[in-house]
Amino acid sequence: GSQRLNRGNYVMTDLMDMARKHDVTDVVVVHEHRGKPDGMIVSHLPHGPTAYFGLRDVILRHDLPDRPPKVSEARPHLIFHEFDTKLGRRVKSILQALFPVAAPLCKRAMTFANVNDSIHFRHHVWSSESTHGEDEDPSAKKKEELALLECGPRFTMNIYRIELGTLDMKDVTTEWVLRPHFNKQRTALATSN
Repeated sequence: GSQRLNRGNYVMTDLMDMARKHDVTDVVVVHEHRGKPDGMIVSHLPHGPTAYFGLRDVILRHDLPDRPPKVSEARPHLIFHEFDTKLGRRVKSILQALFPVAAPLCKRAMTFANVNDSIHFRHHVWSSESTHGEDEDPSAKKKEELALLECGPRFTMNIYRIELGTLDMKDVTTEWVLRPHFNKQRTALATSN
């Protein structure tokens, strides 16, 4: 249910006004440098929050080693791994808001896996085939073989700021900001074992 739009010369306030008029729930802005995505902003409408992510290790769909299958348009299942802290749950809720509730029989999944405050994103579809051996009794239970196929894109996100407003609001409250120069004894998104 999303639409892609090249920003071009549009001013951000005009884009946000247009999104509000068309009842858009979230605006995702992807920044790039020389054709390679390096940042992403997720702004929830109408009142926020807005999350800022840095992107790295981006591999686009057409750059995957194996040719990806045609992408299903079914609403995907979401998998979140290691989002245990208060901040982790907040980031999880921001990312969950981008997607509608999954279709029950959908064979598509998007994974957000947190490893040391880096969120690894993967997108897969799977197919299943029922098989049974030739020497087995046909009335016996059938075995299912699953084939997992990566659709892409694949990237790693690092959150560096959450604000309590939208992109076009001025003087917003910063809910959380990464302070990399402080000594940090534990990760911010997940509890360490």
